[in-house]
Amino acid sequence: DFIALGLTVPASLWPLQETSGTLVDTISGVNLTVIGTPTYAQPVPGFSTVKGLTMTEAANQRATNTTTAPNINTTSSLLLGLVYVSAAAPPAGRTLIAQAANNEVQHNTSDRLTGRFNGVAVAQAVDPGGFRFLAHQIDRTNAVARLITDQASSVGTYNVAITGVGTGIGAAGGTPDPSQYL
Repeated sequence: DFIALGLTVPASLWPLQETSGTLVDTISGVNLTVIGTPTYAQPVPGFSTVKGLTMTEAANQRATNTTTAPNINTTSSLLLGLVYVSAAAPPAGRTLIAQAANNEVQHNTSDRLTGRFNGVAVAQAVDPGGFRFLAHQIDRTNAVARLITDQASSVGTYNVAITGVGTGIGAAGGTPDPSQYL
């Protein structure tokens, strides 16, 4: 219960249990359109009944909404995901979750998680392999940009020029990390 934990009730929730097609938001209808060929309803290591959406390193593979998602130009936003991150460092930065262009969490070539805020990066000094809670926060009220994981919290460079409408998983215009989303 979000309220009992002192948290704001989420505006969107994607259970990612579909077997094909659009990823449905069970709260507000900010559905994610799937582009490319991720695999649906894949078994998740360590879980007997939970299934996940799996991305491979195919270019532009993603699930996104660029029309009805929050506009981070005017609205504070926190995108939170539970992701099984690949254990190996990728040959180039790979996007895991994103809020508009250049505002994302990436798995970088040094095998670290990097938060990007309007293109300015802040990296965490921990190994990302395995299950990770990832949060990408743009807090307009308090002028803060953060990358929060289950291992660390890093403050990025807040920039009032952070703009755009979009929320998603995977990579728009690039290659996603071979990861599984729950």
